[in-house]
Amino acid sequence: MSEPMTELLATIPIFARFSHQQLDNISRLMVKRRYPANHLLFEEGSPGDTFYVIISGEVEIQKKSAEGGDKVTLAVRGAGDFFGEMALIQNAPRFASAKIAQECQMLELPKQRFLSLLGSNPVLANQIMGALSYRLRESDLHLIEDLKKKNRELREAYDLQMKLASDLKQSNQQLQEAKEFLERIISTTPNAIVVTDPEKRIVTFNQTAIRFFGYSLEEIKGIDFISLFATSAQSSLQESIDQAIKESLLVRKEVTAQRRDGTYFLTQLTATGVQDERGEVVGVLGIIEDITEEKNLERQALELEQMASRGEMAAEVAHELNNYISILGGNLELLPYVMARGDYLQIQEKIKAMQEAIQKMTIFTENLMSLSQQKVNFVPCNLSLFLDNELAFIKPQARFRQVDFGTSWDPNLPTIQADPNRLQQLFYNLFNNAAAALSEVESRKREISVSTRFLPQREMVEIKVADTGRGIKAEHLDSVFEKRFTTKPKGHGFGLLTIKRVVEVHGGEISVDSKEGVGTTFTVLLPVKPPVETSKPKEFTSPEKVRTS
Repeated sequence: MSEPMTELLATIPIFARFSHQQLDNISRLMVKRRYPANHLLFEEGSPGDTFYVIISGEVEIQKKSAEGGDKVTLAVRGAGDFFGEMALIQNAPRFASAKIAQECQMLELPKQRFLSLLGSNPVLANQIMGALSYRLRESDLHLIEDLKKKNRELREAYDLQMKLASDLKQSNQQLQEAKEFLERIISTTPNAIVVTDPEKRIVTFNQTAIRFFGYSLEEIKGIDFISLFATSAQSSLQESIDQAIKESLLVRKEVTAQRRDGTYFLTQLTATGVQDERGEVVGVLGIIEDITEEKNLERQALELEQMASRGEMAAEVAHELNNYISILGGNLELLPYVMARGDYLQIQEKIKAMQEAIQKMTIFTENLMSLSQQKVNFVPCNLSLFLDNELAFIKPQARFRQVDFGTSWDPNLPTIQADPNRLQQLFYNLFNNAAAALSEVESRKREISVSTRFLPQREMVEIKVADTGRGIKAEHLDSVFEKRFTTKPKGHGFGLLTIKRVVEVHGGEISVDSKEGVGTTFTVLLPVKPPVETSKPKEFTSPEKVRTS
């Protein structure tokens, strides 16, 4: 072996204590080889017959995992390291595999050559084994220290894990307590709380919601949230919620809800999308407030206010009529004296003055009847939803409690332009008349049916209100919308007249069909678009301008 090999051996720690002559003898036994990266030097379980010393590069010592999957790297050997020494003294198979990680230059000592060295130079062979044993002891000591260090780290990790487990247990307990507290809040809140998944299927339904709607959690879970509301309101509500989710807004609107038993009630719905930490929508939160009683109180307050206004107006009307009556009385009082004198010119003037006063009184009273036409506020109106709300309002009232309601809404009904306050007056009077007619029915079912239909050829919507009441006599049908017509003992006839005026101010039509002992049907036709002009009350002259002489 060349002198450079001897010098190379001298640089390797395992041979550092050997003499030059001993290194020269060893170099004659060693084989110098170069291996490329990723070359498999030997496989785990294969026979071992070579001892390796790394001059340059890196070798990975790998072992198969216990599960039989990918190999696990046990160590990485570099320049000056050695491996495979057990092959010199044992016939056991390789404990692990060796793979070239980086291109390597190595010295190899085949087992056969080492065995021959034992025969020819046992002293040198013994020195080599001593050096290997020394390095192995050093490796063992390092390994022991590493194991101790690992044990300390494992103990620290275990202690940390136990602390984390304790903290986690405490956090879970606090979280559970917070969850139970939140559930109690949700359960006892006066408003219904409904939570859905991303497809708007119900997943949370609190006790108030169960009380409002009449469904158990098992019945309602997985049902579409929108189905809780009246059919006529579902399409617009779906659009509103989708838009709110898209723009991260709140939906807040009054909408009619439907109970499990088919009855309706008015609600104030607040809804919004629920987002996760990535900003993705994972559901919908709906808070539902029952405002039926509130609306009842509002309407009662409005009725009281209207009654008060009517009282004030009655006083003003009485004052105005008294002026006209004074004119009539004054002229009537003077008329006998004028007639006694035979002054026909004066008689004609007095009679003309009284005629003018009567004419002014007629115009004045007609203006009172049509006063409601002065201010008409046309706005877009979903008629089916409007009727749903009206029915939800009247059903709890005493006069309707023994009445069955049936509805049929045209799904293609367009939005119309109408005055909601006047429509409320129109249908409230129709429903009241129907209830009055049904109050005398004992031998058959008491029922009010309401339906809508779109008439595209006429650009109008048709609303039918039918009852199974006593009906109207045939001879009275042509007079139902005339002034002061009524079949009620204490009626004044204003209700039907008001209905007709509301229909007219909308540019619509109304008709009635009735059969005595069977029932009555009112048919209202309203245009989709408002009329170009609405009728205005006639002008009238103040009574002070009527002649008294």
